[in-house]
Amino acid sequence: MVVRRYASTNATQLQQAIIESVQHLAPWMPWAALEPLKLSDREELIAKWAEQWDRGEAFMFGVFRDEVLVGGCGLNKRVGAHGLD
Repeated sequence: MVVRRYASTNATQLQQAIIESVQHLAPWMPWAALEPLKLSDREELIAKWAEQWDRGEAFMFGVFRDEVLVGGCGLNKRVGAHGLD
């Protein structure tokens, strides 16, 4: 397993994973109500995550097994000046 930041080349895999899992995600992830996004919107979202990462604001990770996306997680600055959740 490898945990790393998303790359633009992961958009299609992320799109498919979310489509396949949206019913499972919906009760816990408010953003799931907006799914499915267009692939171009998903690509823009990954670009936004990269900008947030570079500014130190948020850190979105993909979890990969043999280069196949199997999960994701993130760290966000929502709990105070020096905290991440």
